[in-house]
Amino acid sequence: MKSIKTKMIIISSLFMLSDGNAQGTQQLPENPEDILIVANKTVPVDSLTMDDLRQIFLKRRKKWSGGHKIVPIHVKGDPALRERIRKELLSMTAAEEKDHWEDQKLRTGIKEPPEIRQNLRAVFSLKGSISYVYRKDYKKGVVKILAVLPTQ
Repeated sequence: MKSIKTKMIIISSLFMLSDGNAQGTQQLPENPEDILIVANKTVPVDSLTMDDLRQIFLKRRKKWSGGHKIVPIHVKGDPALRERIRKELLSMTAAEEKDHWEDQKLRTGIKEPPEIRQNLRAVFSLKGSISYVYRKDYKKGVVKILAVLPTQ
């Protein structure tokens, strides 16, 4: 059985990331509960690994290639989605994540990424931003897809 990291890498490499359609490959089944990692269309990458994403959402990686600031955004108002990101992407419990951000704030002054209820709209508007949505909430053409976290 493949790990979630392996599945995400396979899926992101099979899909044409701008609109989720495969080119030259058989399309994989889509689940409305899959999580799409989305970014502003100006972001200069087309895919990211799980490690890249973890570094971005923990604010260890702060700039895109080309020097533009990375702006990670968490979803506000959907505890189940937030918990899946915490577990599958950050590999942390809520307590571990809280401790991480308290430590970062004390040692470096870095604060946790903001939580925004309408995160898809924020990503569309904010250059360099990255967030996540359920596939069922994705709006084609608004933002670009960088990775897929499939429902297990």
